Amino acid sequence: MGAAGVAMGRRTLAAPGAVGSRLHRGVAFLVSDLHESALGWSFNLLLPVATVSVIIGLVGLELSGWMVRSGWLRLAGEASYSAYLFQTLGFAIVAAILPHAPVVLRVTLFVVSAQGCGILIFRFIETPLLSWVRQLSLSAVPAGLTSNAAAGRN
Repeated sequence: MGAAGVAMGRRTLAAPGAVGSRLHRGVAFLVSDLHESALGWSFNLLLPVATVSVIIGLVGLELSGWMVRSGWLRLAGEASYSAYLFQTLGFAIVAAILPHAPVVLRVTLFVVSAQGCGILIFRFIETPLLSWVRQLSLSAVPAGLTSNAAAGRN
């Protein structure tokens, strides 16, 4: 395993240039928040460019087979809609607890708290509710119809 990479089976993740590229995207994201007023209208371009760069990088990792497989990342993906819906709850918690925190810390805590709220909502509200609705909908369908659908006959 090279010093600049993490072993992922037989492949090595993150050549030195790729690490620098990812670091540059992260810095661009943080700079876009730090200097919002100084950048003026160009702020509206900086964040989408950084976001598109991250997405392109992730697609490249997936296509090359170097994507990291993690249970935590899978959970974050499954809970992403809940995080989207309840992110303001996480933002409000951080803003109430640390109203004068430095921008970098505040942005980091916003992301972590929004994802944490999303995971909690997903785990304790969305998943049980979806299971209950599935059971309810299956019990409402006549038995003959479900067996024909399962067999591929309609």
